[in-house]
Amino acid sequence: MSCAYFHKFDPQPAPTSLPDRFTFPYHYQPQPLAIRAADALRQYLKRRGWTHNFGQPGGQNPKALGKMFGVLVVQNEVDEVGYLQAFSGRLEGTYDLPPFVPAVFDLYAPTSFFIEGEQELNEINARVAELESSDDLAFLRSRLAQVGHQTQQLLADYRASKQAAKTDRNQRRAQASPADLSELEATLKSESAEWSYRERDLKRFIRNKVGRAQAWVDLYENEIKRLRKSRKHKSGHLQNRLFEQYTFLNNAGEKKGLGEIFAASPLQVPPSGAGECCAPKLLQFAFSQNLKPLCMAEFWWGQSPPDLIRHHGQFYPACRGKCEPILTHMLSGLALEDNPLLQNATQEPLDIIYEDDHLLAIDKPGGLLSVPGRELQDSVWLRLKTARPDQTAPYSVHRLDMETSGILLLAKTAKAYKKLQAQFADRKVKKTYLALLENETAQDAGRIELSMKFDYLNRPRQIVVKNGGKIAITDYKVINRYPDGKTLVEFYPRTGRTHQLRVHAAHRDGLHAPIVGDSLYGKSRGPLKLRAEELVFEHPINKETLHLSLKTDINKWNKL
Repeated sequence: MSCAYFHKFDPQPAPTSLPDRFTFPYHYQPQPLAIRAADALRQYLKRRGWTHNFGQPGGQNPKALGKMFGVLVVQNEVDEVGYLQAFSGRLEGTYDLPPFVPAVFDLYAPTSFFIEGEQELNEINARVAELESSDDLAFLRSRLAQVGHQTQQLLADYRASKQAAKTDRNQRRAQASPADLSELEATLKSESAEWSYRERDLKRFIRNKVGRAQAWVDLYENEIKRLRKSRKHKSGHLQNRLFEQYTFLNNAGEKKGLGEIFAASPLQVPPSGAGECCAPKLLQFAFSQNLKPLCMAEFWWGQSPPDLIRHHGQFYPACRGKCEPILTHMLSGLALEDNPLLQNATQEPLDIIYEDDHLLAIDKPGGLLSVPGRELQDSVWLRLKTARPDQTAPYSVHRLDMETSGILLLAKTAKAYKKLQAQFADRKVKKTYLALLENETAQDAGRIELSMKFDYLNRPRQIVVKNGGKIAITDYKVINRYPDGKTLVEFYPRTGRTHQLRVHAAHRDGLHAPIVGDSLYGKSRGPLKLRAEELVFEHPINKETLHLSLKTDINKWNKL
């Protein structure tokens, strides 16, 4: 084993301290050995000189970008325990940068077919761009438009003259005596036919004139279409060759390529960058070198990108979109830790805070889903359905995140459900949330407006975008500032986007202060300190204003 990749722990950990199951990669608290390896890597990152600009934590340098790093604790064939380390994508312009494990496939290795293929595509792109911005094409398109305008005007003028001639013929017909009408009709018919012949000739002239102008434009546009078709074909062929190069082992030595792996996934086709994240690179190297994986962890280093929420030094799970299909294959046969999200599901009973014949409001505990999920069925909806089998199923008017506690409103009838849902959709329901933030906020009150959408490769996470998302609006007010730097705030959401408050709290263009316990956008330490405290709305049947409120013991909540 090359010492460039395998970093042996010194001193060696006791055999009894080794984990007996591998990390569940999508939700985890890092094992002590993984933390030890990550700390060693962080020290290396600090002391090594870099040309890559990681930026400053919390900074907004447009030329800087942090990166995900990962460690994999392994045991070799002589029972020595050490760790491997990796980075996502490329670093310092290369995929191969010891002491980090090499890429599954190095696109830019000197002998890689990808370089030649990419160069060919770049040449096609350059030629297309040259043709599209050509002064000659611009002139020909302008001339075509001008010819079209001129000929249409010519045809319009002719038809106006034709109509005037018809009007004149009708007047002459009306003024003619019965004796002269027969002879006049022959003349009028001949004149009408002559106008039709001239219109036919004019249209033929226009078609020829416009056709010649269009033909010159087509010479350029057909070449652009041919190049684009060629580019699509070559790009697809190059992509398929890449899929063949990205092959992944599992613990049993079974090998699968990207194409086969993703064919059975919802995406069907591998997304860009699949296989270049830390976890697949680390596991692939471990399996290829007969190393036994024990545990792993990934962390962010440097400035957060503008769309995502990434905190310097914070551990993060593997992504679902790019990595889950690959890791499902690679981890098959390995005993995995239980999903902490399912382990931490609460068994607390449901406290009803309001109920009548039409609606029901409960104090939802944190750690319980509002409705059944993909991996976990236990939820408010299922518990109520089970507890009241003789009643109509409850209707979920709105939802709270699994980790969020507080007021959850449900309808008991379809009529009440429709009317309540309309109030939520029309933003007529007033909501107040209490949140404890990791650090201080700059202002005591204000409004946050960010455009958000799903990170389709990493659901249910949200990303912040400038275009293509939905606007999310939240007002806030600081309630208290604590000596340890934490801040208690009230949030008043004006829209109801998924994870809106969590993103608005954590994002650098929001409060830049994650909610305590936020495992997705902050630091996962204990329960999420986000609570739905007040709900004000119109009763769906009697039209009275209902004000539902919970009071939180702040001191007790802060110590949890």
